[in-house]
Amino acid sequence: MVYDNYELFNVAETQETQDGMIILRRYPEYIVGQMSVPEFDADGNETNIHTGHRAGARACVGVEIRFVSDENEIGFTVECKQPISAFVFAGDWQVAHFSAIAGRHSFKAAKNANLIGVNRQSFNRFSSKLWRIVLDSEEPVAVKVDKVNHKLPASEDLPKVTALSYGSSITKGVGTPFPNLRYINVAAENLGWQVKNKAISGGCFCEEAVCDFICGEEFDIGYFELGTNIANRPYPVIDARVGKFIDKVCETFPEKKMYFVTPVKGLSDVSSAAPAYAEYFANTRRIITMHVGKYRNAVLLDGHELLNKDYYLSHDILHPSAFGHVMMGINLTEMIGKSK
Repeated sequence: MVYDNYELFNVAETQETQDGMIILRRYPEYIVGQMSVPEFDADGNETNIHTGHRAGARACVGVEIRFVSDENEIGFTVECKQPISAFVFAGDWQVAHFSAIAGRHSFKAAKNANLIGVNRQSFNRFSSKLWRIVLDSEEPVAVKVDKVNHKLPASEDLPKVTALSYGSSITKGVGTPFPNLRYINVAAENLGWQVKNKAISGGCFCEEAVCDFICGEEFDIGYFELGTNIANRPYPVIDARVGKFIDKVCETFPEKKMYFVTPVKGLSDVSSAAPAYAEYFANTRRIITMHVGKYRNAVLLDGHELLNKDYYLSHDILHPSAFGHVMMGINLTEMIGKSK
């Protein structure tokens, strides 16, 4: 999305405030309003409709304000109802990191003079003149960049490949406080990609509205971790949602490579004290494997190979630790490299 010669990356909807700030949303609110999933009792009877994951869809994850400028210092103001982290990059080079409580805060970030002498051969994905403000919070964030001479990024300033990821809190990045160390972002940096992260904590339920939204996005490669949140639903419900999702994205984009990962190791796979999810994860693994096998453009990735060491998990034995995310990103890089 483009706004006033700024690229709003991973932003699907904006809202201007009366004081000139702009609220950034990675899902349109009308899509969020359609997110729901049935809940069931032990006998398989539907008991309730769950909508709590809508809050997770509103979270600011992998949202960036991008612009090209010759200025060596920039400033910006953010406002949010939840604590916020802001990371500033000059291309791939981290310039600053700010953390703040809920409220309104103004920040300034300046490049080190040493960066001026770095030649182009040292760059990876982005031009060093590309300023990137990366925002992270559990609520939509309002932002305003201080006035500075700038222009919209050109193709040569950006990676050639855009991946879109959708999944649970694991792919959202829970377990690491640094967006660039989320496993999907570690892999992207190694592979030369940029990632639109549409993962939702506790909320990867493959609703038809979400599938339609994703199929309307611009991207080159898809990466989907679909088997965690929905695993404890009845098999037919999982198949109707996950299976249909796989079919739709693969058939909509037959020329695009689609990667699907089976559930990663965790819970009762690792700990006898954890919930008994082995059978649940077997169901989602079976459904993902069956549907992915129908398409030439789909690649099946083994979640146990992705998280191949138990100690990559954090103490909840479900989410990766910060170290685990890095190692998973390295593993994912290798797995995708082998699949080509």
